[in-house]
Parts: sequence; C-alpha cells; structure tokens
Amino acid sequence: MFIYQRSGEIIASTTGEQICKIVTRQPYFTASIQYDFVSPPFYDVGTGQLTMVFSHPIQNSDEEIIGVIAGRLNLSTLADTMLNRTGLGETGETYLVSLENHYLVSPSRFEGYALQRAYHSEGIESALDGQNGSGVYTNYQTPSTDVIGVYRWIPALQVACSSRNL
Repeated sequence: MFIYQRSGEIIASTTGEQICKIVTRQPYFTASIQYDFVSPPFYDVGTGQLTMVFSHPIQNSDEEIIGVIAGRLNLSTLADTMLNRTGLGETGETYLVSLENHYLVSPSRFEGYALQRAYHSEGIESALDGQNGSGVYTNYQTPSTDVIGVYRWIPALQVACSSRNL
C-alpha cells in the first residue's frame, strides 16, 4: 500500500524505499487522481514484473482530491486460478495476455515460456483486437502446433483470455 500526493510524490508506503518516489509516469497515475481505478496489467520496470494497481482518491473537507491511496494486486492468486485445468484435459491451457506488450499475465503451464516475453497466435491477436471467437489455429508455443481454441477480450483488464487444447 502507498499514498501519494497530486504531484505524484509517494509520502507513505508499506515499503520504505518507495517514499519520495514520483509516480507521475506510471500508467495508473492520471486516472488515479480522478476516480477509483484498477489498472490493466503493466510491466513495472522497478520490480521487473507484471503488476496491477488499484487506487482510490483522497479528498479533503472541500471534496478536493489531495492525494491517492493505492496498492499492488497480488497476481499469484490470478495465476493459480488460470493454471487450473479442470475440464481441459492433459493438453489444455487457459492464459491471459496483456494488450500493453503481449506478455503473459498468467504463467504458461508449460516450462520455458517467460512472462516477460511477447507471445502471438491468431487467438491472442484476435482477442487483443477486441474480438471473441473460436477456431483451429497455431498456438503461441515454439514450435507451434495446431490447437482448438477459444478467445475473449476482457476490456476491464485490457487482456486477452484464451483457452486451448490440442
């Protein structure tokens, strides 16, 4: 959790080294000083990980926004949920991909597929273009294989959700 002023300077934090840092260049800043906001996943250069931030403006007695209280979401819970393969069989997988950089937001169930790398497939590209659908197409893996997939755009998170099976 952290609190920052309208200027973007962090004035309180559960992580001491964050105090006095400026967040004006962060993708959540502009929206956060206007209204309650949950950011889409983004790559945080400071931590080297994908993260999401939720925020709530702080108002004074005149209802002027004077700062923001914010926190980082724990994406490991989301990752655990996405790794559940109930109903998908041995080769099935469900995953999320960020619009910002095509990075996996949830880990691949297969080894060797880093979160901080861009991935592409017909399903990923279609979902990131705002489409929902299904079909047979080549997957994101190397070497790619044909899969039967379903994909959806989740606008609130700015992510593609894809489920696929061989």
